[in-house]
Amino acid sequence: MSQASEPARIRLVAGTSATSCELCTAQNVIPATTVIIGHARGGIVQLGACDWCVQAIRRLAAASGGQAAFALSKSAGQPPSAVRAAPPLQRSVMPPVLIKELLPELQDARGINYVVRVLGRERIDGTWEGFVEFVAVGAAIIVRTGTETTQSNRQDLAYWASGLNTGYLQGAFARAQRHVSPAA
Repeated sequence: MSQASEPARIRLVAGTSATSCELCTAQNVIPATTVIIGHARGGIVQLGACDWCVQAIRRLAAASGGQAAFALSKSAGQPPSAVRAAPPLQRSVMPPVLIKELLPELQDARGINYVVRVLGRERIDGTWEGFVEFVAVGAAIIVRTGTETTQSNRQDLAYWASGLNTGYLQGAFARAQRHVSPAA
């Protein structure tokens, strides 16, 4: 089978940095799973998915016996289209890079100090997503927000990071802690 005719592989992996479902785009649910789509030519797309979407994917996989080809059509009366719309939030699998380390450190209610860093990564569409990471000083604790912003380029992301104030960072720290499991 040639590379061009090989199907994409779809994996479901627990955990995601997305703050809303990137499949159904529901804003009021917190996704718990990353859908990883590996293309035959080497490209990878990651999408955060809510539990409902994960169940739908599992049902489709079960109903198709794990083998499916997608033919998209605009309405039931039209033939399938060969043109496919790209998902709105295509993420790169590139590792995040440090954009800016912020001062001063943040302290939690237990008195633990955290170094605050803004990290980002380029997405497949060339835009950059940014998130905030809190690294405990003297302890093995790191908490990270989901995507906090999407900017046109790395320079715009750095500019966004330079404007973050203490109030924003305290809110980001609270959001990041909601995604930490009790065992962490």
